[in-house]
Amino acid sequence: MKEDAFSTQEQLRILLVEDSALDAELVSYELSRHKLQFVTRRVWSEADLVMTLAEFEPNIILSDYSMPSMNGLRSLEIAHELASDVPFIFVSGTIGEERAIEALRNGATDYVLKTNLGRLGPAVRRALRETADRDARHALEVARQQLATILEATPDFVSICDVDMTMKYINAGGQKVLDLQVLPPHGLNASEYLPAATRELLMREAMPHAMQFGTWRGETELMNLHGEYIPVSLVLIAHPNPDGSIEFLSTIARDVRDRKEYESRIRYLANYDALTGLPNRSLLLDRTVQAIHHGQRSGQQLALLAVDLDRFTLINESFGQATGDQVLREVASRIQQHVGQEDTVARVSADTFVVLLTDAARSDDVLLLANELIEAIGLPLQLKDRELQIGATAGISLFPRDGEDMETLLRNANSALHRAKTQRGGGAQFYNTQMTDEAINRIEAEANVRQALRRNELVLFFQPQFEVGSRRVTGVEALLRWVHPGRGIVPPVQLIPIAEEIGLMPLVGDWVLETACKQAVAWDKLGYAPIRMSVNVSVSQLHAGNLVDRVKWILKTTGLPPSRLELEITESGLMQNVAESTLVLEQLKALGLFIAIDDFGTGYSSLSYLSRLPIDRLKIDQSFIARMVSDKHDREIVQAVLSLAHVLELDVIAEGVETEEQLSFLKANGCPQAQGYLMSRPLAAEKLAAFFDKRPQPLEG
Repeated sequence: MKEDAFSTQEQLRILLVEDSALDAELVSYELSRHKLQFVTRRVWSEADLVMTLAEFEPNIILSDYSMPSMNGLRSLEIAHELASDVPFIFVSGTIGEERAIEALRNGATDYVLKTNLGRLGPAVRRALRETADRDARHALEVARQQLATILEATPDFVSICDVDMTMKYINAGGQKVLDLQVLPPHGLNASEYLPAATRELLMREAMPHAMQFGTWRGETELMNLHGEYIPVSLVLIAHPNPDGSIEFLSTIARDVRDRKEYESRIRYLANYDALTGLPNRSLLLDRTVQAIHHGQRSGQQLALLAVDLDRFTLINESFGQATGDQVLREVASRIQQHVGQEDTVARVSADTFVVLLTDAARSDDVLLLANELIEAIGLPLQLKDRELQIGATAGISLFPRDGEDMETLLRNANSALHRAKTQRGGGAQFYNTQMTDEAINRIEAEANVRQALRRNELVLFFQPQFEVGSRRVTGVEALLRWVHPGRGIVPPVQLIPIAEEIGLMPLVGDWVLETACKQAVAWDKLGYAPIRMSVNVSVSQLHAGNLVDRVKWILKTTGLPPSRLELEITESGLMQNVAESTLVLEQLKALGLFIAIDDFGTGYSSLSYLSRLPIDRLKIDQSFIARMVSDKHDREIVQAVLSLAHVLELDVIAEGVETEEQLSFLKANGCPQAQGYLMSRPLAAEKLAAFFDKRPQPLEG
């Protein structure tokens, strides 16, 4: 209460217990002199005092001590009985020190002698202030007790912490949340009830915000004594000192596990099929939109497979819905086992599943997967006491060719599915029927390539490389051939691209390299002059990461000197990753090998790259050789390559030389070596041996 509260805002109600009217006037005068605003009521009998206390409800009682009709101590006794909270001051001229002490012991607030009324105003003010302070403290204590009752009754987590989040108080609800029986005397350290992520959040965000604005609200986690995380909605309140620093912190947190579980269940049901646990149409749409956006940026092809169970309604009608549900769950499981983690399997209707393939670069792979799914679904189903078998049909659409949104892709996949049912009697079908046939042919080609490796149908032929001037054989190039039992010799173009795509080229490349080195050593043992063996290295071999180790091992096991082995690498293959290619070539050069750039002139290498590559020879592509006599442009390209090789001090060999006219042009322009049909077609090893007999000169240099 302010010191002048009653003088400026309220009128004091003063009860005077006084038998003298003159003394009462003196008291009123003294109070007015101290600028107090008041109304008075005067009594001088016990009966009037009792009645007036009930009616008037005074703010303060001023009482004489000695009165003819009533004793002052009796007046004090009645006041304490009926208005114990009202301050009581004796104003008397006859009270002595002993009586004053007795009065104070009996509950009087103060006493003022009538001979010293100058003390009355201050005494009244002090009594009123002390009473107000006492009432405020009492009200605060009552409020605290009520708050404590509320805090202990609430199921929410409530705590008080110091600035390092050590808990000093926790209510019963908080103890239950944390599974805490009793708060330790030293408190609970932050690491014992706050996960690391929550501590970091509170220090980084919540506490600074609470210091600035008083409170922070957010969602985070607490940790019970068993180490389990409890999601909570939390309020952090900062309680500052006068200097602005934090005196302590209080937290109120609500356990939201039930709400989180409910929200999670709602989200789950909004996105997943309750029966199979697969994504539903809504989630499939979302993932398809994301995949399409990625495909538009990356140029990646997507596939949507609609898989429909054949005559599924018969199972429900014959065995009941419970059995049908078991079938659907088993089918869902079988489909999931055959697709990648990055792909999506969804159930979009009663017996239709959809598979979203995010990487469908090869249509034959997509068709192969669709057939695998159909085969897996068709395996017998063991359900309790009966065995069932069910068929399936699949339709396939591709992004972006068959549509650029999910609805179009799904509609076209379903169209392909129905066509497969009616026209093909089942199986899998692309939306584009021609693509189905092409994919089937591709799958058959892959099977043939794998079979060629298993049955040792691959062989090497060799084509001589010779000096342009003397026509002396200096080396041979190993060329891969596939001897098919039904089709005869199959061109490399029908073998190598497929082997590259299905990941078999490193294996094929190792076989070629090892077989070629063995053949060179075999010719040495037969007494032929040593020649250089040239072997092509594919892009996948170059960037596989183990080419250098494989070459080391093959040279060691076959015994061929490194200087007798030349590796040919296409210009385009080198330029796919110049830094990596340069590193691999430097390691190969360190072994003592020769390095040639094959098909030179058809790529896009710059002179700056070419000058830094550790290479020994350029091979002029045969397309330029074939046209150089008749075409000025190609003739100038050949002359430019020869000039470039001379400047860079590189050897050159022209491939595809078939006529004497071509050979004469190369000789006139300083091309040192050549290979082609003019000298010899690629030959089997035994026939080439006879070719060596005709040219037995040893390799120089």
